[in-house]
Amino acid sequence: MGACLPVAGTTDSPYYAFLTELAENGSLHDVLYKKQGVPVKFSFSKKMQIISEIVSGMIYLHGLENPIYHLDLKCANILLDGNYSVRIADFGLSKILTGGNLMSGGMSTFVGGTPFYMSPEILKSEFDLSKADKADVYAFAILVNEFLDEKQPYFGILSQKSKMTDLIGKVTKGEEPGKNRPVLVQIPELMEMIKSCWKTDPNARPTFKELRKSEPWNTAKVTAANTDKNLSKILEEFKGKKNSQI
Repeated sequence: MGACLPVAGTTDSPYYAFLTELAENGSLHDVLYKKQGVPVKFSFSKKMQIISEIVSGMIYLHGLENPIYHLDLKCANILLDGNYSVRIADFGLSKILTGGNLMSGGMSTFVGGTPFYMSPEILKSEFDLSKADKADVYAFAILVNEFLDEKQPYFGILSQKSKMTDLIGKVTKGEEPGKNRPVLVQIPELMEMIKSCWKTDPNARPTFKELRKSEPWNTAKVTAANTDKNLSKILEEFKGKKNSQI
Protein backbone atom coordinates (compact mmCIF):
# COMPACT_ATOMS: atom_id res chain seq x y z
CA MET A 1 0.00 0.00 0.00
CA GLY A 2 1.21 3.52 -0.68
CA ALA A 3 0.11 7.12 -1.14
CA CYS A 4 1.49 10.34 -2.63
CA LEU A 5 1.28 13.23 -0.20
CA PRO A 6 2.32 16.90 -0.39
CA VAL A 7 5.55 17.69 1.43
CA ALA A 8 4.77 18.64 5.04
CA GLY A 9 4.31 22.40 5.61
CA THR A 10 3.66 23.27 1.97
CA THR A 11 0.49 23.99 0.06
CA ASP A 12 1.68 24.69 -3.47
CA SER A 13 4.92 22.74 -3.73
CA PRO A 14 5.35 20.67 -6.92
CA TYR A 15 7.09 18.02 -4.83
CA TYR A 16 5.36 15.07 -3.22
CA ALA A 17 6.40 12.43 -0.73
CA PHE A 18 5.63 8.78 -1.41
CA LEU A 19 4.43 7.07 1.77
CA THR A 20 4.58 3.27 1.91
CA GLU A 21 4.33 0.50 4.45
CA LEU A 22 7.46 0.14 6.57
CA ALA A 23 9.50 -2.95 5.72
CA GLU A 24 10.91 -3.40 9.20
CA ASN A 25 13.41 -6.08 8.24
CA GLY A 26 14.82 -4.33 5.20
CA SER A 27 15.45 -6.27 2.02
CA LEU A 28 16.20 -9.92 1.49
CA HIS A 29 19.66 -8.79 0.42
CA ASP A 30 20.11 -6.97 3.75
CA VAL A 31 19.18 -10.08 5.71
CA LEU A 32 21.24 -12.51 3.62
CA TYR A 33 24.38 -10.43 3.82
CA LYS A 34 23.87 -9.25 7.41
CA LYS A 35 23.38 -5.57 6.56
CA GLN A 36 20.96 -5.11 9.44
CA GLY A 37 23.54 -5.88 12.15
CA VAL A 38 21.77 -8.85 13.76
CA PRO A 39 22.59 -12.10 11.95
CA VAL A 40 19.46 -14.00 10.91
CA LYS A 41 19.38 -17.52 9.54
CA PHE A 42 16.24 -18.59 7.72
CA SER A 43 14.97 -22.10 8.34
CA PHE A 44 14.47 -24.23 5.24
CA SER A 45 10.70 -24.04 5.71
CA LYS A 46 10.79 -20.23 5.91
CA LYS A 47 12.86 -20.05 2.74
CA MET A 48 10.23 -22.10 0.93
CA GLN A 49 7.51 -19.76 2.25
CA ILE A 50 9.38 -16.68 0.99
CA ILE A 51 9.83 -18.26 -2.46
CA SER A 52 6.10 -19.02 -2.54
CA GLU A 53 5.22 -15.43 -1.60
CA ILE A 54 7.46 -14.02 -4.34
CA VAL A 55 5.68 -16.24 -6.87
CA SER A 56 2.29 -15.05 -5.58
CA GLY A 57 3.36 -11.42 -5.94
CA MET A 58 4.56 -11.94 -9.48
CA ILE A 59 1.37 -13.76 -10.45
CA TYR A 60 -0.58 -10.72 -9.24
CA LEU A 61 1.58 -8.27 -11.23
CA HIS A 62 1.51 -10.34 -14.42
CA GLY A 63 -2.21 -11.06 -14.06
CA LEU A 64 -3.40 -7.45 -13.91
CA GLU A 65 -5.65 -6.13 -16.69
CA ASN A 66 -2.62 -4.09 -17.72
CA PRO A 67 0.17 -6.50 -16.72
CA ILE A 68 3.22 -5.11 -14.93
CA TYR A 69 6.61 -6.64 -15.70
CA HIS A 70 9.13 -5.85 -12.99
CA LEU A 71 12.35 -6.40 -15.02
CA ASP A 72 14.63 -5.80 -12.04
CA LEU A 73 13.69 -8.67 -9.75
CA LYS A 74 16.48 -9.36 -7.26
CA CYS A 75 17.06 -9.87 -3.53
CA ALA A 76 17.57 -6.14 -2.96
CA ASN A 77 14.04 -5.52 -4.28
CA ILE A 78 12.36 -8.09 -2.07
CA LEU A 79 11.40 -6.26 1.13
CA LEU A 80 10.47 -8.02 4.37
CA ASP A 81 7.95 -6.79 6.92
CA GLY A 82 8.02 -7.42 10.67
CA ASN A 83 7.03 -11.05 10.14
CA TYR A 84 9.50 -11.53 7.28
CA SER A 85 6.63 -11.61 4.78
CA VAL A 86 7.43 -10.50 1.24
CA ARG A 87 6.80 -7.10 -0.33
CA ILE A 88 8.02 -6.76 -3.93
CA ALA A 89 9.45 -3.27 -4.43
CA ASP A 90 11.30 -0.85 -6.70
CA PHE A 91 9.36 -0.52 -9.93
CA GLY A 92 11.68 2.09 -11.42
CA LEU A 93 12.42 -0.12 -14.43
CA SER A 94 9.05 -1.85 -14.58
CA LYS A 95 6.99 -1.91 -17.76
CA ILE A 96 3.21 -1.78 -18.02
CA LEU A 97 1.49 -3.41 -20.98
CA THR A 98 -1.55 -1.33 -21.90
CA GLY A 99 -3.43 -1.42 -25.15
CA GLY A 100 -0.74 -3.61 -26.64
CA ASN A 101 1.92 -0.99 -25.96
CA LEU A 102 4.71 -1.22 -23.43
CA MET A 103 4.87 1.78 -21.10
CA SER A 104 7.86 2.52 -18.90
CA GLY A 105 7.48 2.88 -15.15
CA GLY A 106 10.62 5.00 -15.07
CA MET A 107 12.00 8.00 -16.91
CA SER A 108 13.00 6.18 -20.08
CA THR A 109 11.95 3.34 -22.33
CA PHE A 110 15.13 1.43 -21.52
CA VAL A 111 14.50 -2.24 -20.84
CA GLY A 112 17.08 -3.53 -18.45
CA GLY A 113 17.86 -4.32 -14.85
CA THR A 114 20.84 -5.62 -12.95
CA PRO A 115 23.22 -7.57 -15.25
CA PHE A 116 23.52 -10.64 -13.00
CA TYR A 117 19.75 -11.13 -13.15
CA MET A 118 19.11 -10.08 -16.74
CA SER A 119 17.96 -12.68 -19.25
CA PRO A 120 19.96 -13.39 -22.43
CA GLU A 121 17.37 -11.76 -24.67
CA ILE A 122 17.56 -8.49 -22.72
CA LEU A 123 21.36 -8.55 -22.64
CA LYS A 124 21.32 -9.02 -26.42
CA SER A 125 18.81 -6.17 -26.82
CA GLU A 126 16.33 -8.62 -28.33
CA PHE A 127 13.53 -7.85 -25.89
CA ASP A 128 10.12 -9.05 -27.05
CA LEU A 129 7.20 -7.62 -25.08
CA SER A 130 5.27 -10.83 -25.63
CA LYS A 131 7.97 -12.58 -23.59
CA ALA A 132 8.38 -9.91 -20.92
CA ASP A 133 6.98 -12.20 -18.25
CA LYS A 134 9.68 -14.76 -19.01
CA ALA A 135 12.40 -12.17 -18.33
CA ASP A 136 11.02 -11.91 -14.80
CA VAL A 137 11.02 -15.70 -14.52
CA TYR A 138 14.71 -15.80 -15.49
CA ALA A 139 15.56 -13.22 -12.81
CA PHE A 140 13.50 -15.22 -10.31
CA ALA A 141 15.69 -18.27 -10.96
CA ILE A 142 18.88 -16.32 -10.27
CA LEU A 143 17.28 -14.83 -7.15
CA VAL A 144 16.17 -18.22 -5.79
CA ASN A 145 19.55 -19.82 -6.42
CA GLU A 146 21.21 -16.93 -4.59
CA PHE A 147 18.70 -17.18 -1.73
CA LEU A 148 19.26 -20.91 -1.24
CA ASP A 149 23.03 -20.72 -1.68
CA GLU A 150 23.41 -17.48 0.29
CA LYS A 151 26.10 -16.28 -2.10
CA GLN A 152 25.81 -13.46 -4.60
CA PRO A 153 25.15 -14.52 -8.20
CA TYR A 154 28.17 -15.99 -9.98
CA PHE A 155 30.15 -15.85 -6.73
CA GLY A 156 33.69 -17.04 -7.42
CA ILE A 157 33.23 -16.86 -11.19
CA LEU A 158 34.14 -13.22 -11.56
CA SER A 159 37.78 -12.83 -10.63
CA GLN A 160 40.41 -10.23 -11.42
CA LYS A 161 40.95 -11.96 -14.75
CA SER A 162 37.27 -12.25 -15.55
CA LYS A 163 35.31 -9.16 -16.50
CA MET A 164 31.59 -8.55 -16.44
CA THR A 165 31.67 -8.31 -20.23
CA ASP A 166 33.07 -11.87 -20.38
CA LEU A 167 30.21 -13.15 -18.25
CA ILE A 168 27.62 -11.30 -20.31
CA GLY A 169 29.19 -12.77 -23.44
CA LYS A 170 28.76 -16.30 -22.08
CA VAL A 171 25.14 -15.70 -21.11
CA THR A 172 24.19 -14.15 -24.45
CA LYS A 173 25.81 -17.05 -26.31
CA GLY A 174 23.46 -19.45 -24.58
CA GLU A 175 25.52 -20.69 -21.66
CA GLU A 176 23.07 -21.17 -18.82
CA PRO A 177 24.12 -20.00 -15.33
CA GLY A 178 24.28 -23.51 -13.86
CA LYS A 179 27.14 -24.50 -16.13
CA ASN A 180 29.66 -22.23 -14.45
CA ARG A 181 27.94 -22.03 -11.10
CA PRO A 182 26.18 -25.30 -10.23
CA VAL A 183 23.05 -25.24 -8.10
CA LEU A 184 24.48 -26.26 -4.74
CA VAL A 185 21.26 -27.30 -3.02
CA GLN A 186 20.87 -30.86 -4.25
CA ILE A 187 17.12 -31.15 -3.78
CA PRO A 188 15.63 -32.40 -7.07
CA GLU A 189 12.45 -30.30 -7.01
CA LEU A 190 14.33 -27.03 -6.47
CA MET A 191 17.08 -27.84 -8.96
CA GLU A 192 14.51 -28.66 -11.62
CA MET A 193 12.58 -25.46 -10.95
CA ILE A 194 15.66 -23.22 -11.05
CA LYS A 195 17.11 -24.79 -14.18
CA SER A 196 13.77 -24.61 -16.01
CA CYS A 197 13.36 -20.94 -15.10
CA TRP A 198 16.78 -19.84 -16.36
CA LYS A 199 16.58 -21.62 -19.70
CA THR A 200 18.18 -19.59 -22.48
CA ASP A 201 15.06 -19.86 -24.65
CA PRO A 202 12.30 -17.77 -23.02
CA ASN A 203 9.67 -20.06 -24.57
CA ALA A 204 11.11 -22.96 -22.55
CA ARG A 205 10.69 -21.16 -19.21
CA PRO A 206 7.53 -21.75 -17.16
CA THR A 207 5.20 -18.94 -16.17
CA PHE A 208 4.69 -18.01 -12.54
CA LYS A 209 1.19 -19.48 -12.77
CA GLU A 210 2.69 -22.80 -13.86
CA LEU A 211 5.07 -22.67 -10.92
CA ARG A 212 2.13 -22.05 -8.60
CA LYS A 213 0.33 -25.04 -10.04
CA SER A 214 3.24 -27.41 -9.40
CA GLU A 215 4.50 -25.73 -6.19
CA PRO A 216 7.91 -27.45 -6.15
CA TRP A 217 8.82 -25.65 -2.91
CA ASN A 218 6.12 -27.62 -1.07
CA THR A 219 7.34 -30.91 -2.51
CA ALA A 220 10.86 -29.88 -1.51
CA LYS A 221 9.75 -29.53 2.10
CA VAL A 222 8.51 -33.12 2.02
CA THR A 223 11.79 -34.24 0.49
CA ALA A 224 13.70 -32.35 3.17
CA ALA A 225 11.62 -33.89 5.93
CA ASN A 226 12.33 -37.40 4.63
CA THR A 227 15.89 -36.76 3.57
CA ASP A 228 18.74 -39.26 3.73
CA LYS A 229 22.09 -38.64 5.42
CA ASN A 230 23.67 -37.01 2.37
CA LEU A 231 20.87 -34.48 2.00
CA SER A 232 20.98 -33.84 5.74
CA LYS A 233 24.48 -32.44 5.32
CA ILE A 234 23.32 -30.21 2.50
CA LEU A 235 20.36 -28.93 4.52
CA GLU A 236 22.50 -28.29 7.59
CA GLU A 237 23.26 -24.73 6.44
CA PHE A 238 19.57 -23.86 6.84
CA LYS A 239 19.36 -24.84 10.51
CA GLY A 240 20.86 -21.66 11.94
CA LYS A 241 22.96 -23.24 14.66
CA LYS A 242 24.54 -20.02 15.91
CA ASN A 243 22.30 -17.30 14.53
CA SER A 244 18.73 -16.27 15.19
CA GLN A 245 16.50 -18.61 13.19
CA ILE A 246 13.35 -17.52 11.40
